[in-house]
Amino acid sequence: MSKKRILIVEDEALTVLALQQELGELGYEIAGNASTAAEALRVAEDNRADLVLMDIQLDGGVSGIAAAAALRGQLDIPVVFLFAEALHRARIESGCRHRTSQTQHGNRDAPGAQFTIAGRYGT
Repeated sequence: MSKKRILIVEDEALTVLALQQELGELGYEIAGNASTAAEALRVAEDNRADLVLMDIQLDGGVSGIAAAAALRGQLDIPVVFLFAEALHRARIESGCRHRTSQTQHGNRDAPGAQFTIAGRYGT
């Protein structure tokens, strides 16, 4: 079975790097990354992404929500929204098995520095 290809749509470079590392360690292939809605559509189509991890707030004036609607409508690719702080809070409240990564100078307590990947796509 081939590795699932994940596109990261996020405008914070440190978060992109952390996600790429974390997803690679989990065995996923990175289909690319983008920081704007237009770039996300182009990269998703060109690189045949299986799943998109989408930040809500993007560069370029178009929200991640609008970009997700376009991706679903034009390419039928599932989208998971990224909320760095909200994901961390959800992990704590749910007690789910998780992996948490740090993105700012090794400080897991910095606001917005955490994201959580709970479970695996396609397994």
